[in-house]
Amino acid sequence: QDTRMGVLTAFVVALMPQGASVPTMDVCGGSCDDHMVLRRQNPRVWGLHEPPGATVNLSITPGDESFESQADAQGTWSVALGQRKAGTGFNVSVVSSSGRTRTLVDVAFGEVFLCSGQSNMEYDLDFLGSYQSLLDEAALLSEDIRIMRVDHYSSPNFTSASLEWGLNWDHTKPCTDRCGGRWRRVDGVSGMMKNFSAVCYLTGRNLFYALNLSVPIGLVESNWGGTRIESWSSPDALSQCSGAGTAACGPPVDGNWERMNSTNSGNECSAAYNGMLFPLLNMRFTAMLWYQGESNTDTWQGRWASAENYACRFRAAVRDWRAKLQDPGLPFFYVELAACGADFSSMRQAQHAVLSLRNTGYITAIDVGTEGHLVHSPLKRPDARRLAAKLERHVFGMRGVHADNPEVESVRLVPRGAEGRRKRRRKRRSGDSSGEEEMTGIDIEITVRNAAGLHACPVAASTPGEGCEVSPFELGLPDGSWVRSDFEISPEVCPRGDPCSSIVTLRPPSPEGKRKPAGGVSATSDETTNRMGRVPAVAAAASFTEVRYAWTGFPECILYSGKGNWNSSSAIPMAPFRLALEKGRCAPTQSWCNTSYVPGEWGQCCLSVFSNTSTGGYHPLGETCLPGGCQNRTFGYRHAHDE
Repeated sequence: QDTRMGVLTAFVVALMPQGASVPTMDVCGGSCDDHMVLRRQNPRVWGLHEPPGATVNLSITPGDESFESQADAQGTWSVALGQRKAGTGFNVSVVSSSGRTRTLVDVAFGEVFLCSGQSNMEYDLDFLGSYQSLLDEAALLSEDIRIMRVDHYSSPNFTSASLEWGLNWDHTKPCTDRCGGRWRRVDGVSGMMKNFSAVCYLTGRNLFYALNLSVPIGLVESNWGGTRIESWSSPDALSQCSGAGTAACGPPVDGNWERMNSTNSGNECSAAYNGMLFPLLNMRFTAMLWYQGESNTDTWQGRWASAENYACRFRAAVRDWRAKLQDPGLPFFYVELAACGADFSSMRQAQHAVLSLRNTGYITAIDVGTEGHLVHSPLKRPDARRLAAKLERHVFGMRGVHADNPEVESVRLVPRGAEGRRKRRRKRRSGDSSGEEEMTGIDIEITVRNAAGLHACPVAASTPGEGCEVSPFELGLPDGSWVRSDFEISPEVCPRGDPCSSIVTLRPPSPEGKRKPAGGVSATSDETTNRMGRVPAVAAAASFTEVRYAWTGFPECILYSGKGNWNSSSAIPMAPFRLALEKGRCAPTQSWCNTSYVPGEWGQCCLSVFSNTSTGGYHPLGETCLPGGCQNRTFGYRHAHDE
């Protein structure tokens, strides 16, 4: 086979005029290069600008493999390489009957990841403190970890000084010719390495070690600081959502936090998609990692931005990316926005709308933000550690990996009796419904799954510790006010074969409630009375309509599973949430979630927050309202169902 390829190459060259150079083929439109990584599961190599009907032959060495394709009417050809073994040191040679040739050297087969979003994904390695050790290590990993950084293709007058050619294209159309970037081995020296995405590189590095240093890792960085979801969305995706419309597109206002001005077209509708995603659509990725959303918040961008609009656009974009990549089950993981001075609570909740799609998951960065108006936290190592754990558990099926966030499974309102919940449960088991207990108030029981070792830690603590001075839980009243609630955490129960669960009990404040619950925090101590307010227990029981947790710009206390806090590799934080409470009914304020059902003793609470009638509704916390009641669909990672 290799001999025949060599003969064909010599024959093509012999037909050319003496002294003429062999023209170079356009392979992968600029996305294929020396040192690249192709995904080992059914990779594909393609090319452009061949004469219609031209025969294209591809060979892989070392080995004895060759493939043949034919250019279509548009001059495009494609070769599927089948299942490959992981490895490095391959050469891929392509020869066309048109006379063009191209050889890609030092090609690896492994796992390839697309990292995209805005500035927190773009945040460079050299911005990290003490990053020199990472660069020193990279020199030892250079054969197995390769990176590609897609340039900022967007402006209609953009010319890339970093490429061999000048590029000038209409950003309102997909870029099909020589867009993309250059592949490089990590080396710890080059500017490309130092300026590569910290989250992307560290995630790939951690995964490489988890795969026993035996599978090459390819990392493709395609991101742009300050960009909105509309820029990364194709026209097809944008057409799926009403609301902001074209008002959401266009350059940011002068003086915004990314310092982008009207000469930058990175936020034109579909601009980043056309220039930075479209050229990659023929590639095969193992998973896509996403960190974006800050520029879509009304905190930063003004009147047209809203969580509701983002929820629809984000979900539509992910579905569209998968369709255009021809991979409807492509694993997709995103970073829930980090804490900072601005309150991104509603946007974090809107991000969860995408979790109704299968094979999606998230990690939260609520505990690794920077207090004040600093959107770019330097604490990127925890983000990468958590993303790598998600990939290990849900993409590569590694057992025993602590990856999933603690998350709400159910919420119940329960009476606070003289003998406590233990007596009530004994009576229920015996079938005795007589002798109602003396009511001294209502507790709220939140069942949390993935709760092994569930505990509370202050966010500001730099070393692992437990216990918080301020509770992260608040209860909402009809007038819109909120009161902070005591809480206590029960020991977890770990059924064989199922995730551990634990009950977090909220104790609404009462005049006599000066207690410090075990494993929790008192919100009604003398120190916090004035700040948190007091309401009579009976009035509180009848009036509370919502419960929320860590629902603020920069929370002081976070619940973790495992051990320690953000600085611990075994600790996984619980993401912020806000839940509607109504005894015996799904939350009636949600037009898509208003089905009555037969409640339990005190009723089940629907886990839902937003309604979005313009798009038929979505369920950011995974709750589905059915005629028989509220059926929970946990949202840490969705495997097999859509919608």
